[in-house]
Amino acid sequence: MSNDPQQPGTEILKRIVEKLKVQEFLFALGLVVALAVFGGFILPDYIPLIYLATGVALILYTVTVVTTAYRKVRDAKEGATQARREPSTVIVTVLPPAPSVEPVRPALSEFEQLTMYLDRVRNTNNILRLVGISAEASDPQKSSAEARTPTSLSDVFISLRIDRYRGEPEEQAQGKPDREHQQEMARLLERERKQLTAIEALSDPKVLRCVMLGQPGSGKSSVLRYAAYRLAESFLSPERLKETMPEWQAGEMLSVLAPLALLAESLPARAQGGKLDDHVVAFVQAQVEWCAEMNGFARRVWREARERGVLFLFDGLDEVAPEKRAVVKEAIDEFLSARGKCRAVVTCRTYSYGDDKWRLEGWPAYNIEPLSRGEQESFIQKWYQTLIQNDAPSRPLYEKKAQSLEGAIFSGDARQLHQISGTPLLLTLIAIVHTHQEELPRSRILIYRECVNLLLLRWQKRRQVGDALKSIAERMKDAAPTASGLADKVLEGLAEVAYQARDRDAMKHGDSMLIDLYLLRQVMMRYLPEAALSVFEDYCLNANGLLLAIGSRRLRDRPAHEEPVMCFAFPHLSFEEYLASQYIATLDNPEEALAQRNAASDRWFYAGLFLGEQYALVTPKRARNMLEMFHQLLKDGAAWRNVWLAGVLWPLFCAEFPERRGDPAELEGRVRERLTTLCATGQLLPHERADAGRVLSEMGDPRDLEELVAIPKGPFIMGSKEEGPWLDERPQHEVVIPGDYRIGKYPVTVKLWKRFVDEAKYDPRVPDSLKGYDNHPAHDVSWHDACNFCEWLTDVWRKEGKIGENEEARLPTEAEWERAARDTDGREWPWGNTFEENRANTSESGIRRTTAVGIFPAKEVPTKCLDMIGNVWEWTISLGAEYQDKSYAKRVREFKYPYDPGDEREDMRAADNFSRVVRGGSGGSPGFARCACRGGYLPFYRGGNVGFRVVVSPISLLNP
Repeated sequence: MSNDPQQPGTEILKRIVEKLKVQEFLFALGLVVALAVFGGFILPDYIPLIYLATGVALILYTVTVVTTAYRKVRDAKEGATQARREPSTVIVTVLPPAPSVEPVRPALSEFEQLTMYLDRVRNTNNILRLVGISAEASDPQKSSAEARTPTSLSDVFISLRIDRYRGEPEEQAQGKPDREHQQEMARLLERERKQLTAIEALSDPKVLRCVMLGQPGSGKSSVLRYAAYRLAESFLSPERLKETMPEWQAGEMLSVLAPLALLAESLPARAQGGKLDDHVVAFVQAQVEWCAEMNGFARRVWREARERGVLFLFDGLDEVAPEKRAVVKEAIDEFLSARGKCRAVVTCRTYSYGDDKWRLEGWPAYNIEPLSRGEQESFIQKWYQTLIQNDAPSRPLYEKKAQSLEGAIFSGDARQLHQISGTPLLLTLIAIVHTHQEELPRSRILIYRECVNLLLLRWQKRRQVGDALKSIAERMKDAAPTASGLADKVLEGLAEVAYQARDRDAMKHGDSMLIDLYLLRQVMMRYLPEAALSVFEDYCLNANGLLLAIGSRRLRDRPAHEEPVMCFAFPHLSFEEYLASQYIATLDNPEEALAQRNAASDRWFYAGLFLGEQYALVTPKRARNMLEMFHQLLKDGAAWRNVWLAGVLWPLFCAEFPERRGDPAELEGRVRERLTTLCATGQLLPHERADAGRVLSEMGDPRDLEELVAIPKGPFIMGSKEEGPWLDERPQHEVVIPGDYRIGKYPVTVKLWKRFVDEAKYDPRVPDSLKGYDNHPAHDVSWHDACNFCEWLTDVWRKEGKIGENEEARLPTEAEWERAARDTDGREWPWGNTFEENRANTSESGIRRTTAVGIFPAKEVPTKCLDMIGNVWEWTISLGAEYQDKSYAKRVREFKYPYDPGDEREDMRAADNFSRVVRGGSGGSPGFARCACRGGYLPFYRGGNVGFRVVVSPISLLNP
């Protein structure tokens, strides 16, 4: 009721409306129903009378309502006037205090609840959590840290590729490729197959359920949160979905994020015969009705589930307690079996899903792949573009820093940051360090120090919802307030933990050592009081931090009847190696201890690299320690691992202590000599051999990389058998080489190519061809470039007396190349008929770029020609196909087998619409890196994967 005496009319009208709106409606509704039912029985003459009676009744009823409303307003007005005239004395009756009652809020409509839910999903999932590290924590000295760190997940999210989980059976190949496809695959480089992205897998029209696996920090939860954010953002505007998340294939839908650890707490210890669905329903309802205003919203969710389907995001299967695993699996299956239109994804760490007890039967499982170079570059660009948006005047600075960070990661320098940058978590850490410093430190050891501090000392988490964010150091201080220096003690203790795990030859998790709970407690209790140790163990169990819980294992040195014990591992092997090196540095004779361990086991090499970098780059520099390390590593009869470590550290020593390079004088010669021998053996793994080859290039490769190998004339087996992989290699047949020739033992190197460009004043067209290590094969060279090089080399070698006046240097024919690669017996690979990944730079080696020539073993290669397969594709003289016009879309003619040198396929003067055959299978799979595999490029093509080697023969051999 209004207390304003100036508005009686308004109040009367209000009361009339309140009174009439219900009764009038009911009366009218009843009249309509009555006429509809009985209208057919009423005589037409009586119908006007019925309407008249109805109208009179309504008028009388309305007058009554108006009169009553007027009387109530008048009485209220008179009462208010009388109250103002009463004396101010008031008799107060003291009553017991009434219970406090919160004001009743008006109920929200379903649409308002939907809007509120979507807002909450957007706001809670689009936060870039920086793996638990706040902007202020990452840069505590700068008040502008928040502005200089991206805060929205959508700003930096990149599509993560996935692959079928290796524990699942591979899909059967669907038939064989047709002839045209075979020829194209033989002609061109093997291209990386298209992989699904995580978002595509979540929305696959044919698959409603899937499991998303990954290592800690691989981005599993980020994928779920990003999908939830985008779906909520576009639910009321479906047309936006194609723009914001184009990979999504399932249309707009509601999503519900359900942490499985919390769901497990709400479930009974054991299944209760079909009643688990009720528990999951109650849990989901609690998730979507988190406050009083949302009461009843679950009805909308279940309606969506029935009609269109809901996306249920079950996060963290590995976080479920072991005793609850079976009931959680059954609850998920029971819940989803009753909701056939709903989609669901479960995330789990890969190691946990290896246990059969975790498996969700019938659910395809996918592993999140490491970030490719392109994906890392995309992340870096998005990171700094976001900073530009937040701080536009600093655009030039951030654009420069983006280029700088890409260069630091992909330069292949001694920091080897590409080893860890493939994980979203660790790439984010590197970006944080780079953002808040002028540049990344030039030493890995300083970068790892920063990352360890971020992961360990500045990691912030809440114990419960609503708690303040606190780092582990702050929580340990709360638990043990009288203890001092806890942060330093944690770091010291972890360094010893890493060292002890490697020294004991503990069980492995992938490449990293398993650190069991017994070892962890045994070491850390010497550094931390019990209360702080408890906090540290909780951190290890629950945070994606520096030491990660990876499940329970049975230990080799424990009784067989003993229960499995929780084990831990570092997020990447390099963190373990860094920390182990920090402990070695505290020993009485660290250089001797390192040399002994590195000679005995391959577990200490990279720890030795970290130790050497600490001596060379961390203040105060210690040349004396590095020299002592070299003496220990290069003792008489030194193990090959020690020789390799000395070789890798030598360029760093020379760069940082140039005045000590000749102290003692013979040291450099010993390093080079022993490293050269090491490169020619098969003792190192392929990627290690590649590293050693690059070091040898920097030191000055002493080998004769222009050496030629003699190949006698005569018959040999060319091509592949009928069951071979490519049609253009068939049939296998005998070919006769008409005369003796010599061929390069190695492909032409970058060093020799640069000499040609310099002395001949040649325009290489592609400046990148002059880059790279001197002992790597030349690259980015067209067929015409290679022919011009051969003309120059012929003159040079004649002047040097290396070849006669009647000899020439040229490209090999296709037959000459294959004869030098496979000898005479038609073997598949230069060493035999069984592929061995340690024999060549193929995709199996994992190197994915060129290596120093001649570093793969020559044993069992009869011709002694090296790098015939796997390093670069190599140009030959031979023609592959003729194309109709400059579109190069249609072939007019193909030079097939049997091989016939008389069919003009060796025509050096053929036009540029003829492709030239390349051989060697640069970095490809074993199927491409075979002696018989043929590819082809047009003669003006230049690529980073194409090089060549030379043949020396009498001039008349090719042109009799």
